[in-house]
Amino acid sequence: MAPSEDMDNFRALLRSSKHIIAVAGAGLSAASGIPTFRGAGGMWRKYDAISLATPEGFAESPSLVWQFYHYRRETLVSSFQCHSLMFIAVQSTARAQPNNAHRALSAFSLTSVRNQITPNSSFTLVTQNVDGLSPRANREITANHPEYTQNAPGGDPQLIEMHGRLFDVLCNSNGCGYVEFNTASPVCEALAGTEQLVEDNTLDPDIDPKSLPRCPSAGHLLDQVLSGSGRFHITWTV
Repeated sequence: MAPSEDMDNFRALLRSSKHIIAVAGAGLSAASGIPTFRGAGGMWRKYDAISLATPEGFAESPSLVWQFYHYRRETLVSSFQCHSLMFIAVQSTARAQPNNAHRALSAFSLTSVRNQITPNSSFTLVTQNVDGLSPRANREITANHPEYTQNAPGGDPQLIEMHGRLFDVLCNSNGCGYVEFNTASPVCEALAGTEQLVEDNTLDPDIDPKSLPRCPSAGHLLDQVLSGSGRFHITWTV
């Protein structure tokens, strides 16, 4: 069956549905200024981004994978540096913000809102994105509209981040279990400035692994949440 663009049919189908799942991909965050892997403006045209987002890619070249993720992290976090003779202040601020599509899905995830459209229904958002914009949109809507959540059940809203979050770093030793939410920019000095090398397609993949982020507990290399690693987040209430 060919995809339908009939909005009236969509509304009728939505009103009659009781167990609703939305699956979100990179296109959801494109309007927030986050480049997709492919297409015009796609990141890392010179490299196979999919293979770099795997445990196998990390084992083959942790330097290349860390530069890949550093580039993606810098897309989300900008560093504002103020220099003077007496001090240096560094402030990290979020550049990318949830867009209207994130906010619409967050609103629909709330029972009090959804009941106005399709009463007695359930909703789950499954996102493939690692940018954290969907949970941020959830936090914003519950903070800005407390009337929506005053009598909400404990499991509302439900969000599954199937590939984890870009700012989660974890030990690659199976027995360690160390996980840290890290928004440092850069996450280590060896990665500073490599995002520009990515832009210029002049990347040198030979950063000494000893200079890459290390687990403070086990001493092993830290890595990101990678496709195929079986690590994901389920957020029941945000």
